[in-house]
Amino acid sequence: MGPTRRVGVITALALALLGLAAVSHAEEAEYQCFSFGKASYPAKGSLDKSVYRQLRDDESCPGIGCAAIKPVGDINREVGSSYEAYCLFDPKRVNVSEVYFQHQDNGVQFKIPHEVLNNSAIKVVVQHDEMIDYKLKCMMTYKNLTKFLCERKVNIGYPPQDVQNMTCISKNWEQLNCSWVEPPNPVRVQYILTYVVAGFRDTSGSENIIGFTKCKLNKEQNRCVLTSSTKPAHDAMRWYNFTLTSTNELGKNVQHFFIDQYASVIPKPAEDLTAHVEGPHSVRLSWKLPYPIDTFPGKIRQEVSYRERPEDSPLEDLEWLVVSNESIVLILFQDPTYNKTIDNLYAYMQYDFRVRLHTGTGSVREHMWSDAAVTTQKTDKKLPTAKVRTDIGTFEIEQNVNSRDIYVNWQKIDFVFKNGPGFHYEVDVFDADTGRQINKTEKEIHEDYAKFINMENNMKFRFDITPVNGVGPGGDETKATVIVPEKSKVLTFPSRFQVIVYKNENNTIYGIKWNITEEKIESQKIESVSIYWCKRRQYEERCLDKLDWVSVNPRLTMKNITDLEKETMYIFGISANSNKSSSGIKWITCIASHGNKLPPIDTFDITEVSSTEAELEWNLGCKDRSADPTGFNISYCITPRNETNCRKDSDMHFIAVSDASAYRINVTSLLPYTRYIFSIASQSELGMSRWSKSLILETSQDKPSGPPRNVTVVDKGQQWIYLAWNPPRPEERNGVIVTYKIKSEPAVNIDWPVAKNNSEVVHYNITGLEAYTEYKFKIVACTQNRNCGNSSVTYEAITGIGVPGQVEGIYVNDDRLQWNLDECNGPSCYFEIRYGPEPKETYITERDQVAVNLRELGINCTEHNEKIQVEIRAVSQDSQLRGEWTKKSMKCPIPGIMPWWLILIIAVVCIIATVFLVAIGSFGQKKVKLFLFEWNRELDLPTGLGHSLPAHDDLHSNYKIVQNQVIDDWGGADTRIPVKSATPFSNPEEQELIPDKARQSRNPSGDSGTSENDQVDSSGCSTGSESDSSSGSHRVPQSSDSGTGTEVGFPPESKNWESGSLRLRTPVPPYVRPGLPQNITSAGYVSVSSVPNLPVGSMEDGLSLQQSTSSLALGTPSHQPLGARRASTGYISMPDQDAEGGKPPPRDVRQRHPSA
Repeated sequence: MGPTRRVGVITALALALLGLAAVSHAEEAEYQCFSFGKASYPAKGSLDKSVYRQLRDDESCPGIGCAAIKPVGDINREVGSSYEAYCLFDPKRVNVSEVYFQHQDNGVQFKIPHEVLNNSAIKVVVQHDEMIDYKLKCMMTYKNLTKFLCERKVNIGYPPQDVQNMTCISKNWEQLNCSWVEPPNPVRVQYILTYVVAGFRDTSGSENIIGFTKCKLNKEQNRCVLTSSTKPAHDAMRWYNFTLTSTNELGKNVQHFFIDQYASVIPKPAEDLTAHVEGPHSVRLSWKLPYPIDTFPGKIRQEVSYRERPEDSPLEDLEWLVVSNESIVLILFQDPTYNKTIDNLYAYMQYDFRVRLHTGTGSVREHMWSDAAVTTQKTDKKLPTAKVRTDIGTFEIEQNVNSRDIYVNWQKIDFVFKNGPGFHYEVDVFDADTGRQINKTEKEIHEDYAKFINMENNMKFRFDITPVNGVGPGGDETKATVIVPEKSKVLTFPSRFQVIVYKNENNTIYGIKWNITEEKIESQKIESVSIYWCKRRQYEERCLDKLDWVSVNPRLTMKNITDLEKETMYIFGISANSNKSSSGIKWITCIASHGNKLPPIDTFDITEVSSTEAELEWNLGCKDRSADPTGFNISYCITPRNETNCRKDSDMHFIAVSDASAYRINVTSLLPYTRYIFSIASQSELGMSRWSKSLILETSQDKPSGPPRNVTVVDKGQQWIYLAWNPPRPEERNGVIVTYKIKSEPAVNIDWPVAKNNSEVVHYNITGLEAYTEYKFKIVACTQNRNCGNSSVTYEAITGIGVPGQVEGIYVNDDRLQWNLDECNGPSCYFEIRYGPEPKETYITERDQVAVNLRELGINCTEHNEKIQVEIRAVSQDSQLRGEWTKKSMKCPIPGIMPWWLILIIAVVCIIATVFLVAIGSFGQKKVKLFLFEWNRELDLPTGLGHSLPAHDDLHSNYKIVQNQVIDDWGGADTRIPVKSATPFSNPEEQELIPDKARQSRNPSGDSGTSENDQVDSSGCSTGSESDSSSGSHRVPQSSDSGTGTEVGFPPESKNWESGSLRLRTPVPPYVRPGLPQNITSAGYVSVSSVPNLPVGSMEDGLSLQQSTSSLALGTPSHQPLGARRASTGYISMPDQDAEGGKPPPRDVRQRHPSA
């Protein structure tokens, strides 16, 4: 550290101590303690220029030495540490509340929080955790303006770091240039580079020893250059030992580097390079080494290369071919010339020849090559030697009406094989069948094809192609032939031809796809398919560059073409070939790219639109056709009329068209009067193409699908109702609502209300109505042309209260005055009545009262007061509207005189009652007689049944029926059976006494009556019901089975039995119900089960009286307690006719009473 820097440090420490003293005496701070004027100059070497700015006079701080920042000079700190800074100022000139610190860096400035020490000093403590450099300014605010006081430079960095990329280059072994990259550091670093040549001691710390030098540095570029003119001068020795010392205020760093000067040499270009042509295919090169490389003690590497240089070819696109790369050891004190012969060159071709030099020490580094020495030369010319290449299908045909144009294609010869000037092709035409040459003047011959116009359809042609240059035509080995068959023999193209390109980072693959049916392969004898390609320049439809091809099996249907230039456009073709013919080339210029979205369909339009349907049509472009689409996707959405694209939240609809050949679709189920946006994209194995441009359409209007809404009555009167309503919902309008249709019930003639400007509220006054009448209105919305919807809204309303109508039908009924009113025209009405001989009295009725007693009116009819005058009018109860008076003059009814019509009614009623009583009396007499007859009738049991009942059996003595015997069976009812003799029914009169129901009751066996063959009926006991049709619903109910009748029981309290309910049923035995009722109206039939304790054979006891027995003989009755009830149905089984040889059993067995 020099003396000047020591003085600056001492001064800074002194000022810092003074500042601290000022802080300790803040209350008695004396600014004059700080001699700012004397310390206003920066220390030597300091970068702080702010002290000079403090010498300026200022409006707010006049004079010298207004303020200062301590410490003095740059503030250099290491990253992670902190620093303190003080701003000291004259309190008499500066107010401490106006002073602050400011950070300023690259236009960014902000205040730094500070601490007020006293009225003449403020302090900041700042720490940074990363490298930064900025200006620390002390500022003040004066009269709303910002004033500068002083500033310091702050550098936050690191101690010296290792330099990077230390490199030394020796140009042509004449100088040494060493440089390095300094690492970033805000704290300034100083570098010192010293070196010593190999074999000497490093004396970098001693600058005065002779022979050991310190390199003079270029400080701006961190570079040291040693040449023959510098001091120290360049040394030709091989090894250098460099020492780099770096220092700053934060520390010191030392680095050592060993440099091999021989490996760092970059020679100058070779000298005197010449090329000597030694024939069409050989050139000899010669050159020399530059000085002083020709005396270089190390090795030298020499590279010899050349390149073809076609005319008009950019040099940067030409590639060098290296023919020699060798290291040589130089021989001192010699100046040799080096030679190299290059063979296998193309005839009449211009070449560039190049020689480069490189040090032979160390590895080969591209940047260490010398500049190239280059010369150009062209080889000698000769006849064309390359053969023209063709294929069986290298032709094209454009068919005209009566002729055809033929294109003959070949692979043009590369420029390297032209072998001389004036290269071109000659094409001769021959009749392929006869060999006759055809001279055609209408032809065009180019580098890669020839066109012949108006060639015959029915001739087979042979085309010979010969290469020619300035030396002459090529030999037969260079010629090529193409055969074009007659029109009828030309094969057809493959039905499908598609090209898809697959690209990745490394290469490009072209997938060629085709399709030939097996039938066509066999019928046309197709042996191969040729795939052609060539570079495409712009928009040509056929190959105009070098043609290339490959032939494959026709059944493969796919071939990948690789190794083509990645960024070059190509055109592809295909031909189908047999042994003797071909289809010729069919070119395709549209190539689809796999992985990339296909271009959108260009042509997409509307052909027809209705209210719910739209017909769309599209056409495929070149790219779309080449992708061989498998279908299409159509998307559409609904959008407002002021927008042209679907919103992100729109409800998208999609239609998939799977038919690849389709070009039109009819979209249905659209909404009327709706704006749609359609787009279409093609679908193929490559994916989906981009969507087409939006197609906007609007469907036609249709009848509304919804009713009007919110019908209300705005106002109403006696004959009008003023309605208001809203149109249907927007989604239900299906167009612009222009009018409405209103129907009413009761019917009223109503015009069509008009919806003005598609208003959201419609008002309409319906007139011509009846007062206080309920109307039902149906309102339907209509679009243009009165296209009305099917949905209506129904609204019921009542017109206002009106004047009541006239009273009608005034009359007097007995002593009541009555009238009628049809039209009250309000909720209710009352009536005003004026009456009297001359109506003077007034009577007011109650509400809806339409009659009043004459006595309430004070009218008493006498013989002298026969007529009265009555006037009545209706009055609306609510609105007090009064109707018109109705006048009526009528006779006053006199009390006590019965009307004639009433007398007539009474007489008729009396006559009818008399006739009725007489009829009842006559009919009742017959009933009484029948009852008495039945009362005296004896019970007569069938033959055989009576002998089975012992007369003197003590056990069964109670079975005997005696006169007036009381049978207490049903609840103690007194049931008596009188035993009296009765005359049998021997005459028709007595037969008539048998009730119909008794005669027609059905037997329990299920038959419907008595057969005419019945033996019992023939004895005269038949009831007269001889027909099967005599059965009916009134008979005794049938049994549930076919052989047993159902017992019909009656409750004890029943007093009236139906006529004929007591009968002896066949084919089962007759029965008597237990306990006979008092009133017996039957014809003498009783149920066996009704006889108390009558032993009847049962199924359980195995008695002879069964349903299935063939005779009616009764066995010994079972012993059974008196009054016990049997579990059977109570019927006695009768003989079955079928069991007796087919005789039908008797249907009814009736007992005859013995004659008296």
